[in-house]
Amino acid sequence: ARVWGLETLDPMRMLAATLQVAGGVLTGLEPPPTEGGRALQDAASGKFFHGVSLLIIAMVLSSQRWALIQHVVQKSPRGSALAGMSKLELTAWIMPVTSAVCLSMAFVFEAEALSMAIFSPGLLGTALVVATGIGILTVAEIFLVQVTSAVAMQVLSTLHQIPIVLAGVLLFKDTIGLNAASGFGLSLAGGLCYVAARHTAAPHMTPAVAEWRGARQQRHERVATGEQGIELEAAESLDVPACVIGVPVEWSDRTAGFSPP
Repeated sequence: ARVWGLETLDPMRMLAATLQVAGGVLTGLEPPPTEGGRALQDAASGKFFHGVSLLIIAMVLSSQRWALIQHVVQKSPRGSALAGMSKLELTAWIMPVTSAVCLSMAFVFEAEALSMAIFSPGLLGTALVVATGIGILTVAEIFLVQVTSAVAMQVLSTLHQIPIVLAGVLLFKDTIGLNAASGFGLSLAGGLCYVAARHTAAPHMTPAVAEWRGARQQRHERVATGEQGIELEAAESLDVPACVIGVPVEWSDRTAGFSPP
């Protein structure tokens, strides 16, 4: 996100990133359950480091994906096709590409999962339910990225693991070692640090928003009573953000200007 110009690096954000990385390292150091020494053999044969390398590559590519989505939903030029798309339309363009990539990877690495012998009507119904859930989740994630940021979405995904971990412990009797618990705690602390950094950061006012606020104050000085809306032509001439175009403003004798209802 910093490379794309979507985030700044202040001390609180750097502390949050450090805690998140330290938490991931501690979780990775948790000794895996051994099945006849198989886990130790896999680690000694280099499969463990191969898997870690693939995981790091996947994380880097995933971060670029969400940064690109944030750039599309927040920085697309007004009037462009991307800026005019709804979250559902963006999902309709994204999901077919994702499905094609997953299907091609399944042919390469999981060919046995595509055997016709395992297909059944019950499996088809389950797949439809899962696909519907993934579609809804993708729309929600895109909306979350638009109103916050890609980094905030990833941080919230860490907080989202809390009920999953508790459900695993309570329902499936999962055991959590000291390293895993400490790593989870550090990751949680990093997420809270990032939330605090976003909450305390001073809002950035662009020149367009500053000009719009000045024009709004002038309208306040000309209007004595009643309600008055901002016309679209006037808003476009001021080049105000899309979030304020067409939003009616109302007079309040308790404030010093117009404010959205």
